[in-house]
Amino acid sequence: LGAALTAVGQQDTGPTPLREAVAAYRAALGVLPRALLAEDWGRAQIGFAETLRALGEREPGTARLEHAVAVARAALDVLPRDSLPLDWARAENALGLALAQLGAREGGTPLLEEAAAAYRAALAAWPPDRQRFGWAMVQNNLGNVLIGLAEQETGTARLEQAVSAYRAALTAIRREAAAQPWAGTQNNLGTALWLLGDRDNRPQLMEEAVVAFEAALTERTPERVPLYAASSRYNLAMVRETLGTQGKRPVELDRAMVDAEAALALFQKAGTPQQVAMVNSLIDRLRRKLAK
Repeated sequence: LGAALTAVGQQDTGPTPLREAVAAYRAALGVLPRALLAEDWGRAQIGFAETLRALGEREPGTARLEHAVAVARAALDVLPRDSLPLDWARAENALGLALAQLGAREGGTPLLEEAAAAYRAALAAWPPDRQRFGWAMVQNNLGNVLIGLAEQETGTARLEQAVSAYRAALTAIRREAAAQPWAGTQNNLGTALWLLGDRDNRPQLMEEAVVAFEAALTERTPERVPLYAASSRYNLAMVRETLGTQGKRPVELDRAMVDAEAALALFQKAGTPQQVAMVNSLIDRLRRKLAK
């Protein structure tokens, strides 16, 4: 019941299903004997940690996220890596997700470093012939936290590692079976390539970023996922702005304007004022550059 309510909660913008899921996990764990059924108890803790983290993302403060970290660590205490490598890896991934969200909220790098270590531990233990999609999602999670770390540093090593993680994830995601996760990973790859190309002054990487964002938009359509479509269209506008500015290529600025206006229309329709303001700022900047 907790797992089902969490699945519902992931499709619902409100907190109610996730709060009900937390209650269901608590009820289950209240009667599940840890000493006699340690493996089942540990698996339930993984689901509980994932639910607490999802709820913590939607609530202020850090209490839910800190609880999720503690619950994931408790799961790792009872799940043997040698005999249950997949469950152990899933617990490490749950720990990484909670640490990454907590680190993003509190700022600084130590928690993000811990999250990256948890994801790497999960990948090292993941059985090579089981649930490759799950393995790909851990690679995607690792890429995300590496970008978060890169934003607080000046070098390129983290961004290069993020690109590698996203590329690895794409080798294991079947587009026909998981179109939106595939598109989301393409979008993330585009972001990493764009940031790396901008920081390292390598226009060819930004060209690759354009390809990745365009690939994402083949599945992130306004009809299916309008907000994701708007986000990828905005990202595409941003990288084209960088290409047009650094390379003095007005045609890229023109293309960026088209993408920005498309993103603006989608955000306006969705009623997201923060994103509308963000895109309007980009459009004003593009107008000034085109005027020059």
